[in-house]
Formats: sequence, C-alpha cells, structure tokens
Amino acid sequence: MSDITAIPPVKPDPPARGMRSAKDPVSTVSRAFEAAFLAEMLKHAGLGRVDQTFGGGAGEAAFSDFLIREYASKIVRTRPLGIGEQVRKALAERVPE
Repeated sequence: MSDITAIPPVKPDPPARGMRSAKDPVSTVSRAFEAAFLAEMLKHAGLGRVDQTFGGGAGEAAFSDFLIREYASKIVRTRPLGIGEQVRKALAERVPE
C-alpha cells in the first residue's frame, strides 16, 4: 500500500461575519457590491495581468476577468472587508423588511 492519504472533502464556506442570511435581498446586493469593488481593486493591483513571456493570448485575457471576479466573491464570502456590511446598513434604513 502507498503512504498517500485520501484528500479530505471540501467544506462549504462559512457565512460571512456580521452579514444576514443569503436569502435577505439587501445582504445579497451588498455582498455583490463588495465583490465588484474588490474585483476592481484586484485588477488595479495587477491580478490577472498577462505575462508577455508565456502569455495565454486572447483566451487568457478573455477569461481572467471571470477568475478575478470569482476570487473577489470567495474573499467576500470568507473574509469580508466590511464595505458590504456598511452598504447593507445604509440600504436597510431605506428598504422596508
């Protein structure tokens, strides 16, 4: 037998601290806003920049935005920056429950 151990199953992301349930439309919108903001910041920080030496061409450039958006969504789900929570509070004051 080999010494290789089995890969553990992937667990779902825990809910973001301070945020309401995903069924709450105000929380959903505020998370989406935070993810969009974070995706733009990641782009400006250079994530997804194509390396000219071994660049993937048009395909890499076309799909790098999808990868950046997914990274941003994952960050918001696991370690939110707090922007979404501030937006949720501001929207909750204006939107009836």
